[in-house]
Amino acid sequence: MKVVISGIFRKSLTEIIELKEQLESKGIEVLNPKSKTTIDNNDNPEFVLFASEKNEDANELERKYLESISSSDAHIVYVTSGYLGETAFSEMLFACSLGIPVYLTEQIETLYCSGKPQSIGLLKAIEMLVTNGSVKIGVSNLLSNYNFGGRQLKLKKDDDVTYFS
Repeated sequence: MKVVISGIFRKSLTEIIELKEQLESKGIEVLNPKSKTTIDNNDNPEFVLFASEKNEDANELERKYLESISSSDAHIVYVTSGYLGETAFSEMLFACSLGIPVYLTEQIETLYCSGKPQSIGLLKAIEMLVTNGSVKIGVSNLLSNYNFGGRQLKLKKDDDVTYFS
């Protein structure tokens, strides 16, 4: 099984890398992020760069990310405290448009595009994607849908119990 993880890397990098490691330990191939090691991005400190992305611009990296999503069996979107940003949102919609199952780590409460909270209409559209089954809440759904049942993951690094809701 192949997956891609999207999310707000600058806010949840530690948790996203931990999720990547946990998935890989269960035999799930994570196509992106490819690396666990980040490098300084002096041109755009808000944009997290991984060591394997050293000489590539943001547009090329996004194109490659979309290619990896189209090659995946599932797309995981790491939602941070109910917050989802524009790039992860567009990647989620891209996966949905291809019929690739999307799994959110938690419910989206606020969607930001161009640095501003978006209208209720976009949140309602996400609710409809959840209702029709294109988007599921909880990585545990991914584990059970692909016969990784009974294998738990940690939601946050400081969790006492290892689970992914």
